[in-house]
Amino acid sequence: RVVAFGPSSPVCVHAVRSNETLMEGTGTMAYLMTHFWPGGTEEQYQSMLAAVHPAEGLPEGQISHVAGPTDGGYLISVVWDSKDHSERFVNGTLLPELPVDGGFAGAPEQRVAEVTHLETA
Repeated sequence: RVVAFGPSSPVCVHAVRSNETLMEGTGTMAYLMTHFWPGGTEEQYQSMLAAVHPAEGLPEGQISHVAGPTDGGYLISVVWDSKDHSERFVNGTLLPELPVDGGFAGAPEQRVAEVTHLETA
């Protein structure tokens, strides 16, 4: 599902507290990953996405994927249902595909965190 945000887009929000895991009963914690590519472009992002994402949607375990251009580069923010799914995608899908022709060059600036609060539309 693709969601567009803007001044006229209504957003309905619900929250998930840290003691309410996203995978109820599994004991796993959602995992946030951000990547910023200095100088990155929309065209590079689209090349990367075509190479590593399934055509029918998000990779297994990925809850949300948000991306866009920002000052000085391109920012991607992803929420996974667990750190394990994140690591499986990075090590089993993303890294083996690199470098992607027309994609981002070099390593991104990365930040990760266990999710303690998540709001979704």
